[in-house]
Amino acid sequence: MSELENVARTIIGNLHQSYLYRILSEWYEQDTLQIREELGIESYSETVSNSTELFNTVRKHIFSKAFQDAETIKFLMDIPDWVGFRIDGETIDTGEQAIRAAKQSALATIWLTLLPRVLISHTVLPEDYADQGIEIVVDRLLKSDESRKVLDETMSAELTRRGFGTDFFKISDIVSGFRIDEAKRIERLRAMFALVLMKSTDSPFDLDRVFTLNEMNLIRETEAYIITMYTQSTLNNRIKGSSSSRPFEWPLIGNNRVMAGVMNTLDVMRKYSTRMTTCSLFKTSIKGEDSPWTESEFISYVLDEIADYYTDLLRTRLGRNEELKRFIDILKGENIEIASRIMESSDKSGSFYDELSECKRRARVGEKAQITPERRLRVVLSTLKQSLDESQASVVSSEEIIDLIAKAFDAISEVIKKHEESLGNDIDKFTEELCFETSFRILDLLGLGIHLPDLPWIARFFAEESTMIDISSGEISELRESQRVKRIVYAFAGGVAFLVLQAR
Repeated sequence: MSELENVARTIIGNLHQSYLYRILSEWYEQDTLQIREELGIESYSETVSNSTELFNTVRKHIFSKAFQDAETIKFLMDIPDWVGFRIDGETIDTGEQAIRAAKQSALATIWLTLLPRVLISHTVLPEDYADQGIEIVVDRLLKSDESRKVLDETMSAELTRRGFGTDFFKISDIVSGFRIDEAKRIERLRAMFALVLMKSTDSPFDLDRVFTLNEMNLIRETEAYIITMYTQSTLNNRIKGSSSSRPFEWPLIGNNRVMAGVMNTLDVMRKYSTRMTTCSLFKTSIKGEDSPWTESEFISYVLDEIADYYTDLLRTRLGRNEELKRFIDILKGENIEIASRIMESSDKSGSFYDELSECKRRARVGEKAQITPERRLRVVLSTLKQSLDESQASVVSSEEIIDLIAKAFDAISEVIKKHEESLGNDIDKFTEELCFETSFRILDLLGLGIHLPDLPWIARFFAEESTMIDISSGEISELRESQRVKRIVYAFAGGVAFLVLQAR
C-alpha cells in the first residue's frame, strides 16, 4: 500500500471527528431541485436572467450551514476573486447549471477546509507529526491538475471501500463555475488551495507574501501552517487535560512528566512556526522588522497559556481564592524572569515544574509578584494591544489611550533609572532609542505609523517649550542629567499623545 493510500485511510477514519463531514454528507445527497426548493425559488426560469447571483446565493447558503463565523464565510466567498478567478457566465447560463456548479464548488471548498484537521490521529505524538503524510497531501493538492487527480482517485477509492459514492470527493471542483486566463490558471489555483488550507488552521497570513512564494516554498509553508495548528491544539489539550486527568486543576501544577510533554510540543511548534514566513504569529516586530520568537519567548508564551487557564478556573469557581489569584499574578507579573531562568537550565522541563512549585509556595505564604520596570512596560503595551483587539468596531476612548501612553513612558523612566549606572555616557542615546521604539509600537498599534516621521520635531518642540517654561518660572536654573533624561521621556510621551489626539 502506498503512503498516499495510508494517509487516505487515516483521513476517512478521522472524518467522524468533524461536524463538517456531516454537512458534506447532507449536501452531497441534495439535488438541484431540492436546493432550489430550500432557497424558496419556484422555478428555474426565475433565475435564467441572473444565474450569477443565484450561483453566489447557493455558495453562501451552503457555507452558512457549515461555518458559524461570518468572517470565514466572507473569506471563502471572496477567495476565488482574490486570486483572479471570475464567475463563468457561459457555463452557468441556466438556473440548474448555476445551482449545480455552486454546490460542487462549495462542497470542494468545505473538503479543503476539513482536510487539515483530519490528517493526523489524536494519538500521534507531536514529534511524529511530520511523518504522518501531511507533506504528500499538500504536495498533491498544490502541484498540478494531475497530482490533484491522483488524490481524487485515491480518496474516492477509499471512500468507495467504506460505502460512499465515487464522486463524494472531487477537490478540483473548487473552481466549478469559475474561469481564469489559462496562462495564470496553474499558479493562481495553487495559491487558492494554499490560502484556504492556511485559513482553516486559524493562523493569520499576509496575502501578498503568499503570492510571492514559488511552488516548493508554498508547499513547505502550507505544511508548516498545518503542523503548527496541531501543536497549538496539543499544547492546549496538555494544559486543559481530559476527563480522566487534569494536571493543572488547581491546586495541581503539573509534574515533571507533564512538563516534559509540554516542552516536547513546544520544540515542534518552534521548529515549524519559524517556517511560516507569511504569518505574523510567533514573531516580534522591532522597528518594522519581524524576527522569529526566541526559545525564551516560546517558554514565555506557555507561561501565559497556563496563567490564562488558571484565570479561567478562578473566574468559574464560586467564591474567591486568594492563593490562586496571587499565583496567577506571580506567573503573569514575573513571566519574563521565570522564562529566563528556565532557559538557563539544562533540564528545562524539570526547571519549569520547579518554577511553578516556587510560585505556588510564594502564593501560599502571601507573597506578591515582583514586577520589574521592563515587565511593566511590556504589560502596558500588551494591554493597549489587547484593548484595541477586543474593541473591534467600538472605539477606545482617547482618555484611556492617553492614560496607557503615560503609563508606558513612566515605565521607561523606571527602566532608565534601574540601568543608570551601567549605561554611563550612553544614557541619553539609550533613552532616545527606547522612547522611539516604544513610540513606534504605540503608533503602529493605533494605525498611525505614517505619522512617525513627524514625531522627532514634535518631541523636540515639547522639550524646548517645557524647558523654557521651567527656566522662566524659576523651577530650574540648570539642566542636570537626571532632569535631561526625564525631559526626553516626557517629550516623546507628549509627542505621541499629541499625534494621537490630532488623528482623532
